Amino acid sequence: EVLEYDGVTGAFVKAFVPATNNGGMDQPKGIAFKSDGNLLVASFGTDEVLEYDGNRGLPRGKWAQVGTIDRITQDSPWGIRIGPDHNVYVTRTGTDFSSVALGSGQEDVGFSHLTDARMFEFDGCTGWFRRTIIGGNDHGLNFATGFAFVPGNSNDCNFNQLQDDCDIASGFSADTNSNTIPDECEVDCDGNGKFDAEEFFPFGDKLDCNCNGQLDGCDLTQSLSLDCNNNGIPDECEDCDGDGIADECEISGGAPDCNANGLPDDCESAADCDGNLVADICDLAGGAPDCNGNGLLDVCDVAGASTILSEDFEAGLPAGWSTSGIFSATTSCVVSPTCIGAQWMHAGDSGSCSYGNSQAGVLAAPMMYVPPGQITLDFCSMVDTELDFDFVGVYVNDAVVWQTSGESATWVEESIDISAFANQDVAIEFRFASDGFVSGTIGWEVDNISVTVVPASEDCDANLVPDECQPDSDNNGIIDACEISALPVESVADADLQRTLSFVVPVAGAGEDTALSISLTSLYHPGMPFPGNQPDFSSLEGEIRYVNRLLDANGLPVTTCLDSPSFQTFYRCATLGCEPEYFDWAGALGGETLRLSGAAIVPDSVYGVAQLPLDCAGNELACPSASAVVVMATARFGDTDDDELTNVADIIGTVDRVKDTSGAIPEYSCYVRRESPQPQLETPNVADIVRHVDAVKLVAYDLAITACP
Repeated sequence: EVLEYDGVTGAFVKAFVPATNNGGMDQPKGIAFKSDGNLLVASFGTDEVLEYDGNRGLPRGKWAQVGTIDRITQDSPWGIRIGPDHNVYVTRTGTDFSSVALGSGQEDVGFSHLTDARMFEFDGCTGWFRRTIIGGNDHGLNFATGFAFVPGNSNDCNFNQLQDDCDIASGFSADTNSNTIPDECEVDCDGNGKFDAEEFFPFGDKLDCNCNGQLDGCDLTQSLSLDCNNNGIPDECEDCDGDGIADECEISGGAPDCNANGLPDDCESAADCDGNLVADICDLAGGAPDCNGNGLLDVCDVAGASTILSEDFEAGLPAGWSTSGIFSATTSCVVSPTCIGAQWMHAGDSGSCSYGNSQAGVLAAPMMYVPPGQITLDFCSMVDTELDFDFVGVYVNDAVVWQTSGESATWVEESIDISAFANQDVAIEFRFASDGFVSGTIGWEVDNISVTVVPASEDCDANLVPDECQPDSDNNGIIDACEISALPVESVADADLQRTLSFVVPVAGAGEDTALSISLTSLYHPGMPFPGNQPDFSSLEGEIRYVNRLLDANGLPVTTCLDSPSFQTFYRCATLGCEPEYFDWAGALGGETLRLSGAAIVPDSVYGVAQLPLDCAGNELACPSASAVVVMATARFGDTDDDELTNVADIIGTVDRVKDTSGAIPEYSCYVRRESPQPQLETPNVADIVRHVDAVKLVAYDLAITACP
């Protein structure tokens, strides 16, 4: 923000540029008013100098128009002053590029090539770059912030830093009356006895808002400008849409101004984040809730995460995308391993797999609206250019957000936070530029570009009100309505002597969908005696699996498995999967013990079981509402009858189970491993007997666990 205070008393007046409408300002540093009355702010965090209406504080966009992708860009601006020539001077405080490796994240973004500039001069009217004032590798100036101009000389009336007689002698200035004073210094358009050059702000109190070199008052008296509202300001200086009519007069003539801020609606953001065909600014003016005062509708603050752009270029250049210069889609110039896919965009000649001197190219995504929230731009990049001289970069609305040079000719996955451009239309461009010397390498290859949005606020109770606006009595970051955690599962007797994981989901949670997470804490570390050729699952330890229902022959989910065909006994069963299944486990199981089998349930292992409420969906690994973890283990190698031994009794028990005799061990106890992904739905057979015989003989189980993607 930029705050305004009373110039006499120091009392706070208002937020002149409020955070809710600051035009993307981030970490503001120096400020200055120009001779046209508008305010300039050094936006340190976005590497820009931004302009604001001097009367209303409304954003007018990026002011300092600087350079190209590989030449002067305003890195970390800080100090701003209006010079005696009415031009604008800005210091940059970025790190000296010669002392920091490119790609380190600390280097100058777009340094001034060879000059290592520390102060730039800009045209006071247009904002265009004029020259580097302080530069060179031996200037000795780093992190320049404040500065000031020494009072000028009376022999330099036009403040151009040259003596008047030199201006006249060189023909820069006319002297029609031969009095050795440049003619431009003798203009007194309002006849008040003071030359106009002495009255221009900031050296006097008169403005030149249209930058025509004449006092605004004279523009009006000489009928060079209109003043429809008689406020002494030329209409063109209060005209946001450039139609020549002052905003106030447009509104009084019927132009809509839904939020009554003195700015016609067609000059403000047309963002419509909720898609109701009414601009957000008008929704807010009409009373739509914005409980956190961030200038966004609450309903948009909590909108779900989404991917709003995703392109892999496998079918070439998609509709809506465009290229210029040396960018094109190709399957050539392969750098292995590729990111993903067989085609990508290439800045270079795909025939020779190289680029030339003084070449450029742009890959442009379709213009798109980016909703409020945390915005991330991801892409794969392979850069092979001349270090420090040939550059590649990503621009959003003409602002550089990522840039590099040289690199190592390998594919790298890049991820950039572009949240500063949320809630507006954005144009994303990938730009390449080479200088006039040294080329011949591949250039730049780009693939798999995506933009994802995470909502600006959490809404754990799904009531469309941001959580920060709701009660949180213990100030732990979780609102009271969502504070209730899931109940932990309950262990069963001798659970650690089972070949399955056995536990009870508390019936008190019936009626609520939950997920059951299983942490693979310690996998297959058998005690003595143990077989040789042990499988090593240590790389999977710490992974998370989730309880999933089994699917019957008709593809329908079930939680009941047949134990004895002869005696028609059943048990509750489930398996493991890589994705959580939110289901009313408590209601379906009714307090009965769940026997969990699967490839990842192996002997001599330790697991952690937790229950997750539905509000954990999408955040299972860090959900604060998850239950406490209950630790449990599986029986040792080869044991089926809970005696903690591997012996002939285990074989006999398995034989009885295959024969389905009365009093045989439960079906789930004799599972070792089957090729079938759902052995619980099959009848135990000779293969189970053979594996238990192998276990007694200390022949290793045929165990295998597949990692989740």
